[in-house]
Amino acid sequence: MLSAENWTNRLAPLFSVRRLLPGCRALWTILWAFCALSLGAPAEAVRIHITGKTSIHARVVKTLAGYEVRGALTDDAGSPVAEQVVYVSLTQGSRKLPFSRLPRACDPTPHVTRGRVAEEAGVDSDAEGKFCVRFDVALPGATISVSFAGNGDHEAAAAEIPFDPSKRGLSLEFIPPPRDLSLDRPMQDVGVETRLETRNLGEPAERLALQLVDERGTELDRVEVEAGERAQFQFPSELLAPPGAGKLIVRFGGKPGVAAAEATAVVQRSVLVRLTQAKPPAPGDPSQGVDIHVAVSSSLGAAESGSVEALVGGESVGAAPVSAGAAKVVAVFDAAHSTRVPVMLRYLPAAPWFRPAEPITVSLPVTGPSAWRLLPWALAALGVAFWVMRAWQRPARAERPKREEQKQPTGRPSIELVEPGPSAGGWRGEVVDAHDGIPVAGARVEILSPSFQGDGVLRSTRTDENGQFELRQAKRPEGARISVRSPWHTSIERPVPAPGHLTIAIVGRRRALIDRLVSWASGRGKPWTRPGEPTPGHVAAAAEQRSQRGVARWARAVERAAYGPEGVDEAVEAEVRDLEPSGDSSSDPLTPRTRSL
Repeated sequence: MLSAENWTNRLAPLFSVRRLLPGCRALWTILWAFCALSLGAPAEAVRIHITGKTSIHARVVKTLAGYEVRGALTDDAGSPVAEQVVYVSLTQGSRKLPFSRLPRACDPTPHVTRGRVAEEAGVDSDAEGKFCVRFDVALPGATISVSFAGNGDHEAAAAEIPFDPSKRGLSLEFIPPPRDLSLDRPMQDVGVETRLETRNLGEPAERLALQLVDERGTELDRVEVEAGERAQFQFPSELLAPPGAGKLIVRFGGKPGVAAAEATAVVQRSVLVRLTQAKPPAPGDPSQGVDIHVAVSSSLGAAESGSVEALVGGESVGAAPVSAGAAKVVAVFDAAHSTRVPVMLRYLPAAPWFRPAEPITVSLPVTGPSAWRLLPWALAALGVAFWVMRAWQRPARAERPKREEQKQPTGRPSIELVEPGPSAGGWRGEVVDAHDGIPVAGARVEILSPSFQGDGVLRSTRTDENGQFELRQAKRPEGARISVRSPWHTSIERPVPAPGHLTIAIVGRRRALIDRLVSWASGRGKPWTRPGEPTPGHVAAAAEQRSQRGVARWARAVERAAYGPEGVDEAVEAEVRDLEPSGDSSSDPLTPRTRSL
């Protein structure tokens, strides 16, 4: 039996002719209603709660009062994880050492308590995620263990800090923090402050050899400075990875008398995306749609993602996705008594690291409605007459040849087994964007058990910069599922396929919000639809004309999230989907929907 999704895919070409037959509103409405009632409600979706990765950055500092463990708890975006308990303990080998005296608090930690066991001390992170605990004595050969148990929003984390009481600690700090690295600049300039703890007056300055690398381990630059000086790293942008989220890591390998040190900064590699008019538009009737061809590029070449939106008088009149550095926007609007209309085109990024340049304006030549628009009516009448006359002798339908396997992105989330492997071989493959096919780096792929014991994770890994992943074989209990999560893509969860090579497609959160709005508007017809793909601006304007405040507020929220400069993470997507209307569009439902991914 065909599913509702399969029926929709088969009927989509039929319904697309509405643009040619604008007078058949009643027929299309009846046909859509019949399909909706026949197919029934969709199955309940699987709810997924996404947790963020957590990191602990800590170091040991020798002071006159003893030894201090100073650190910070951050998430994978570099934001502080505030007011959480961090556990500190001393270990030697695999054995935890008991405290002869409970460690003391130091600024900014207000107090220290006993941990989960007697060999642990518990400290709270402050509003900036920082913490500090002081030991009165040092045990040679011991290692300081720092751990975070995790919570509902963040994963657990741990760090081991070996230290030598005979060596002084070195502090490294990025000044200023390099938040955005524009790949449009030929060179990058990054500063790091150095500070040697407990340096004595008159003592010769230590020479420090520092190395700067990125999250891939690629060396960007090396400098040598005296302790207390500022290190200035300069390197060409071509050494950096493509646009996306990443890290810069400065390292000191240590030397006699000075302990090794390291500092990390979470960065974003960005590029400016520009629009140009690909070719002069041909005159056309704007009420039926006029094509505008746009070239989309950056200093790195043709753009592969995002959308281009057309606006007339500040109102959205059309939008189109970017593919291979080009987009064809179909602009639909009313232009009474005009021969040329200025149309503003702006780039709508699919991720925050693609920065849109200033919009461009093109002069669009327009014409009045053509008498040829009645031709489809005549052709339709002739077709019906011919069909009635020939129906009795209609030949049997010829069997269609099998279509070649579709290689282009489908725009839908999926987990596909493309090559079976050995039964004990595990799973490997790639995670790509469902719309543009670009690899998704940093996505978490997990095999989940249906058991309610523990966290339910049997195997877990993250994709590399090429979107590749590999999971070793795990015992597969009945009902086990595979989950894929990414900061800028909507999560997907499916039953675990047989071991082998998988291709996993996930939908960007911006595109997912737009797709839900288009699906909602297409399922309701006029006035929510229009020639070409419905836009949030059009849906909002139609809702405001009908005084449907809830629908208008939702459409504006979709427009801000999908086309705004800020990235759309899980929280932003959830806020927008909370506003999504449910039920019949003739009412104005303001009750939030239950979210499910």
